[in-house]
Amino acid sequence: LVYSIIDGDAAGAFAIDPSGQLTIADATLLDLDFEHGEQVAVLTVQATDGVNATTQTVTVTVLPLNDNAPVFSTEQFLAVEENAVNVVTLTAADADLPSQSIVLTIIGGADAALFSIVNVNELTLLAGLDFESATDSDADGVYLVEIQADDGQGRLATLTLSITVTDLDETPPPLMALGRSPSPEEIDSIDEAFSDAEAFASAFEAALLV
Repeated sequence: LVYSIIDGDAAGAFAIDPSGQLTIADATLLDLDFEHGEQVAVLTVQATDGVNATTQTVTVTVLPLNDNAPVFSTEQFLAVEENAVNVVTLTAADADLPSQSIVLTIIGGADAALFSIVNVNELTLLAGLDFESATDSDADGVYLVEIQADDGQGRLATLTLSITVTDLDETPPPLMALGRSPSPEEIDSIDEAFSDAEAFASAFEAALLV
């Protein structure tokens, strides 16, 4: 039998050997990225014995391959207000299809012990930080933590975050200045005024009862 491709391969990307094995002759002529579409070509293959011939339609498809690592879209340099605990919502995506679930974890950083990830992708502080009293590893007010994104298929990505603490005005408003203490004579005058007012109120109430 003699095999040949008689339709669907105008560019000559495929080949078929004497045993009928179909192969790719030139991969540069094909888009073999599953994420661009799984169907590559529909070929018509003929087999003939020199007298009689038969044809078969062959659909060539691409199988998915985990060839993309996750990619972070979270900014590397961040700022958080002192005393706050919520830092940032971490975001990472993987171009591979079918879609993959990405797991985010803290894997290092000089100040990793101060942070945690909650609700899948929320980076938080275990306690609020003080701008006036830095507690990071080198006491410069910039906290370092390294995040890993894992697609579960062996592809990883890491992101080192530098988080600066910003100042918050914690100074209470000044108290109103107290005036000088009244003199004994002024106290007597105030007491006398209150006594006169109370006497007037009593007389007025008595008059109403008459």
